[in-house]
Amino acid sequence: MGTKKPVQKLRKSKKYAIGAEHETGGGRIRILDRFIQDGEIMLRYMNLDTRQDVVNKEVNVNRLVYDYQQKKKVEAFEEIIVNHKPEILLEGPPLVKDPGALVDQVQPKEEEISVLKDEINYLTEIISSLKDEITSLRGEVTTISENSSELIKKQFALIEKLVGK
Repeated sequence: MGTKKPVQKLRKSKKYAIGAEHETGGGRIRILDRFIQDGEIMLRYMNLDTRQDVVNKEVNVNRLVYDYQQKKKVEAFEEIIVNHKPEILLEGPPLVKDPGALVDQVQPKEEEISVLKDEINYLTEIISSLKDEITSLRGEVTTISENSSELIKKQFALIEKLVGK
């Protein structure tokens, strides 16, 4: 790694203060001491599960704590996914005891649908007829407009003849 500057002065640390406890993959640890050794910040901690005293670099302990936290997040997420059971409603329409009654219920609906189809067809024919009439009226309006324009031109020509005399 190489060019890392050695630590000269130890600053206060809330995270690794003496007495602070952290969870790691190897168990719960309690910080006993924090000091500088060969330009590196070192931690002396006790594994509360095994009661063993350990000395390690702060960066290594930080990594152990971080890795454990990430592992716990993944496990929690996996548990959510594995234990997630979507609700499936197994209810359906009530069973029909008498199919004949069902046919009797459908019969009037079919008749209503048939009547509505006939009404729709009738209204469609009326709309088509109205469209044809509108097209015809537009043609007549165009003819009237053209004739009106011709008449206006003839009137102006007559007025000019009368005034011009």
